[in-house]
Amino acid sequence: MTDIIEVKNLGVATDKQQILSNVSLSIPENTITTIVGPSGSGKSTLIRTFNRLTDLYPRLRVNGEVLFHGRSVREYKVMLLRRRIGLVFQKPNPFPMSVFDNVAFGPKLHASLTGSQLDTIVEESLKHAGLYGEVKDNMEKNAMDLSGGQQQRLCIARALAVQPEVLMMDEPTSSLDPIAKSRIEELMLRLKEDYTVVLVTHDIDQANRVSDSIELLYNGKIVEYEKPDVLQMPEYEHARQFVMKLSRQVGRQSRSTSENGCFVKLMRGSLV
Repeated sequence: MTDIIEVKNLGVATDKQQILSNVSLSIPENTITTIVGPSGSGKSTLIRTFNRLTDLYPRLRVNGEVLFHGRSVREYKVMLLRRRIGLVFQKPNPFPMSVFDNVAFGPKLHASLTGSQLDTIVEESLKHAGLYGEVKDNMEKNAMDLSGGQQQRLCIARALAVQPEVLMMDEPTSSLDPIAKSRIEELMLRLKEDYTVVLVTHDIDQANRVSDSIELLYNGKIVEYEKPDVLQMPEYEHARQFVMKLSRQVGRQSRSTSENGCFVKLMRGSLV
């Protein structure tokens, strides 16, 4: 299996803080690689080095290597790199315009597409994101009027419309209800047939459900590399404490959900 992204001895720091230290990892094509870890461990910073979004923060010093198709990301024109390695953010951020115009924004900007070509790209992107059936009869609807889960799938469609090879998703379900969360997880599993997915989450159960491999990041360092199930006891003490803490939280959430009479069926199990 070919690695589409390789990270070698990556470090990111400010004048006052070392955010990432000697991080090395490989991301194979057409897989879901998940980066898990507690808040503040450097997960979001790590993936932002992949498409050089860290360039937007002058206070950050980046050293080491990030390779995309075997070439340093520094060798790519930044706009091209960010088209090929897209990012979906934690909270849905649709533009205050129609559903159609949200998805068409990128192709019109980068490729100057119009007419039937643009219509086709918008339709296909919405289908890939699992949203087309819900919006096809009202494409002029303001995106701000969609539900939270629909808005997040719209943002995924908008990212897909510029035809990336890698889709990074930074806590994409943290603000969604359980049903919307389940739909995004199902979507990730379908997307990896055509794209490489990099997921950031602190939800270990979610990581176990969707991942082909899991990187556990703690205090800016990769401390475990696991095939699911990462809930098997990690070797590293800090990683073990983190997994145990989250397991207890999941247990409390599960009991609370059961008391409320909710049952949400998930791909590889259920939350009751």
